[in-house]
Amino acid sequence: MQDAQRVRLFGISGVMFGATALVLALTMTLAGPFGPQEPVGQTIGEIAGDIIKSTWREVRGIPQPPPEPQGMDINLVLTVAATVLGAAALVAGLISLLRREARVLGKGAMWLGASTLAFQVFSWVVLIIAAVVLLVEIIRNIGAFGESVSSIFDGGLFSWLPFFGE
Repeated sequence: MQDAQRVRLFGISGVMFGATALVLALTMTLAGPFGPQEPVGQTIGEIAGDIIKSTWREVRGIPQPPPEPQGMDINLVLTVAATVLGAAALVAGLISLLRREARVLGKGAMWLGASTLAFQVFSWVVLIIAAVVLLVEIIRNIGAFGESVSSIFDGGLFSWLPFFGE
């Protein structure tokens, strides 16, 4: 009995790694983030402000400041843990198949690991697409805001003032 359990060690551990990784990735996506987060409006405002500051620095020839290092938080730790467990499930499943352990366990471990990694990549791709759409709209609105302000000063609302008139 002990020999049969020892023979299936990689398959069982791979399935456990994969199941844990998949549950962790789903929990992070559906119930996260778990650390403190800034309000969305504040974050969007900071992004818009950073875009404007970066553009002015580039126009004036001022070098951009070096990026600030970001610390580790619980969200990053959990994301890395899910990725490592998913990769470990893939490797354990492959070793299980190469050692000719139970094929169901080896294939199951590989499917769980691969589905965890694919789910994480898919989630990031969706988030990146949403972020790009949001940034494009922010830039478009900054341009519209600039046009409306310039139309106010160019013969619009303040045209009665001598230095704003045409």
